[in-house]
Amino acid sequence: MPDMKLPSYFHGDEAMQFTYFRIPCQLITHPRFKHLPTDSKLLYGMLLDRMSLSVKNECTSILPPTAPSTPAGPTPTASWRIR
Repeated sequence: MPDMKLPSYFHGDEAMQFTYFRIPCQLITHPRFKHLPTDSKLLYGMLLDRMSLSVKNECTSILPPTAPSTPAGPTPTASWRIR
């Protein structure tokens, strides 16, 4: 592999070549998750990345708020549509 000289600055999509997904170590080391395919673990890391971006942009819920449930009554269900 030839030596790669890194520029001191990046243009456009060049910065994306150094972007990583964080995957929790438990998904790799814990016996409970040993049967999961590697693709599933990678997908989890990608979704975790998207979720952190949503939190950063203060977009934490697509569901409308629901009424609090009462101990005597049934739990309310949320009905929603993607627009």
